[in-house]
Amino acid sequence: DYKEALKWYQKGAEVGSAFAQNNIGQMYHSGTGVQQDIAKAAAWYRKAADQGYGVAELNLAELLAGGHAASGVAPDQAA
Repeated sequence: DYKEALKWYQKGAEVGSAFAQNNIGQMYHSGTGVQQDIAKAAAWYRKAADQGYGVAELNLAELLAGGHAASGVAPDQAA
């Protein structure tokens, strides 16, 4: 149940879980359980990447390398 997963990831993200923040980013990136939103995906990846979470750094870099500069994150700010 993706709606339930999102609820629990949001609870984790609120207390600073980089794992949860990254997973929310993945949901928005792929449109799994939510409407796809590349800008939201980038924002969630950035929150996790700013904490040094390597998976999120990679996800953010791949998102930007895939031509999603419209995500609101400049390519030179990629992790």
